[in-house]
Amino acid sequence: MDERLQRSAAAVAEAGADWLVLTAPDAVAYATGHVVPIEAGPSPFAGGPTLALVGRDGTAGLVVANVEAGAAARAWVDQTVVYEGYGFEQPAPYPQNYQTAV
Repeated sequence: MDERLQRSAAAVAEAGADWLVLTAPDAVAYATGHVVPIEAGPSPFAGGPTLALVGRDGTAGLVVANVEAGAAARAWVDQTVVYEGYGFEQPAPYPQNYQTAV
């Protein structure tokens, strides 16, 4: 487990919580190693912000749009849920996809 993920899990335990929920790009990157693409701001095709969850035991997960799937594969998480946020053949219902993935 990466030291930053370990520190995040320790903070969850110290707070007496079960899970840490992160959506700020810097916080997601710190805890999971996943760098959220922010060059042009949040993707208009995302149903919501990239979401990271860190449990008190160090279990971690991500919820990302399909355009982030490649980068998310390099994160220090146990599970990544990828939802369809962009469809080139037809519009995707990305807000509903995001809600379902979360």
